[in-house]
Amino acid sequence: MQLDSTVPPEIHFIDLNEKEFNSIGKLEAEKIPRLAHKLDRALFSPGVHFLQDPRTRIYNFTPYLKKIIKLEDFNFDLVEKFVTVSKDKVLFNKAIEQLKKFYSSTSSMTSSLTQFYLMLNNYKPDLKSRFSFPEFSRNVQEVPSSVLIRPKGKNNVTGESVYAIESDKSADQEILLSAMGHCLEALLTNEEEEFEKFNVNYKYGGGDSGSGEREKKIIETKMQQNENTYNYASYGNFLMRSQLDCYDDRLPGNGTFDLKSRAVCAIRYDQGHPELANNTYQIWKLDGRYESFQREFDDLIKTGALLKYAFQARIGQMDGIFVAYHNINSFFGFQYLPLSDIDRILYSTTHEVHPKKIKTIDDVRDSLPSYVAETQFKLSLEIWERILDRIIKDLEAQGLKDTTFRLVLKSKSVTIPKEGSDDIHTSQLLVMAVPLTEEKANQLQGFLQKFETSFIKDIPHEERNENLRQHKEELDKFNKSTVKESKVGVLNYVVKNEVHFDGHYRPVPTPHPYPYSKEQKWVNKYTISKASEDPGPYLKFLQRATQLLAGRPNGNKQPDDMKEEQKDVEKPDAHDERVIEIDESDQKNPMRVYSAVGKIRMKAWENKDNNPVLYEPKN
Repeated sequence: MQLDSTVPPEIHFIDLNEKEFNSIGKLEAEKIPRLAHKLDRALFSPGVHFLQDPRTRIYNFTPYLKKIIKLEDFNFDLVEKFVTVSKDKVLFNKAIEQLKKFYSSTSSMTSSLTQFYLMLNNYKPDLKSRFSFPEFSRNVQEVPSSVLIRPKGKNNVTGESVYAIESDKSADQEILLSAMGHCLEALLTNEEEEFEKFNVNYKYGGGDSGSGEREKKIIETKMQQNENTYNYASYGNFLMRSQLDCYDDRLPGNGTFDLKSRAVCAIRYDQGHPELANNTYQIWKLDGRYESFQREFDDLIKTGALLKYAFQARIGQMDGIFVAYHNINSFFGFQYLPLSDIDRILYSTTHEVHPKKIKTIDDVRDSLPSYVAETQFKLSLEIWERILDRIIKDLEAQGLKDTTFRLVLKSKSVTIPKEGSDDIHTSQLLVMAVPLTEEKANQLQGFLQKFETSFIKDIPHEERNENLRQHKEELDKFNKSTVKESKVGVLNYVVKNEVHFDGHYRPVPTPHPYPYSKEQKWVNKYTISKASEDPGPYLKFLQRATQLLAGRPNGNKQPDDMKEEQKDVEKPDAHDERVIEIDESDQKNPMRVYSAVGKIRMKAWENKDNNPVLYEPKN
């Protein structure tokens, strides 16, 4: 983007040590679900916990978790429906009470916070001293974030409009995994007898019609009263809502944590496969490129999921994340990730500077990654608020007061030549905004319903693929039309950031600044500059997002980072009677090969699995 030299940049200094991230209201712990099936053991024991020992086939947890309920058998009417931000009247009223200008939810904020992370850390995958974790996928690095900013009313005290920040759902699609999330969360938080009531075929009253009807009404009433429980937190002019999945009073802080069901890579990389629900890929070892928990955890990082989990936990002021690994049909293992452990992965540096004198535990620097994470989180919200204020001000100057607009954010690496020394590699944040009428905003959010891809409904595979293709084509046209119809075209801005430690008003001379201790004074200088009203970048970035809707000819929608795996995989011995025949078209897809191999493993384990044995300690 070319900067507009006629408009002076906004320059801001902020001392992040002076601002606090606060909780709003009292935690209603009694309303938050607890883990069932004795899975709470994993909360207090680091590492992965196998559902079943792969060698002896002894179960560490109940065999009931071996077979997951089929999607068509789950009663979705008993699950509390998700309330979008713009329709949440409770959240709006809390924003009014707390005198906040913007309100949002974790699901609506994480994609934008990811762009801030890439920019503030000047993400460079080859710099292993700062980013020693597995490289983010191309999708994480190239796909922008997009949200809608919608005015919802005025605050009578401040006289200002109050805005909902809502995720842009126009390029979303209903995938099998998102539908399965509700089933698995209910399964993990209900014991066997209670969970059976979520089955559409459950016989109320043991088959007796009179008592059955009474029991059914009691259960449905109970489920309807079991509303989602939220944590509300504020920072600056933001009020944030976070759903609280689970609770254990033995955990630090408020005892809450998030539940995440994580499908194996063979499923996530092959979501267009018509037989996805019957996938037999297995996890049976700790390490290795395939069929291992190491591979799944590395993918958790590469796909950006772990970074989003960290933001969700931080917004919700949770202790951590409980991850359940599965292949849709069966769980394989469970792992609890405290937020502090996630911070050490994403916010550490290998350039350790050991203190000469250790007087307190903070001198050991164990908590420094979390301090960096919290500081950058607050900085992200600070810059985001200023960006929104600037756009709203510029729209009002054009006669567009209290207008809904689409906000697109994209981090971009920039090389700045420096005479007499090495070039400077840094990152900037590109900001793009286009005003929308309420009618257009509703059309945008309605694309998911317009082109049906729901796995809850019985839609033929070919029809689902055709719907995705039409979805992409019409959304691309719609995005172009919103630019043409915009009174101001596209409002473009560039955000640059500098870090200052210890009160020095010169930026830290490294593109990856990192404090030595929490005692260092941390001040940021950031600028917001107006750029020319070129619609090119805006449409280019949106097209990069809609590409994710486009399926491959065989219906296999693989992410870009899967291409490196499209290598010949040794075919199992064709003379081995245990081998399942593999379609020739799948020979270069290792995930499908290993899914077929999984059938072989299941056959070999069949005798022991038919007589399940649950581990019990010997006296």
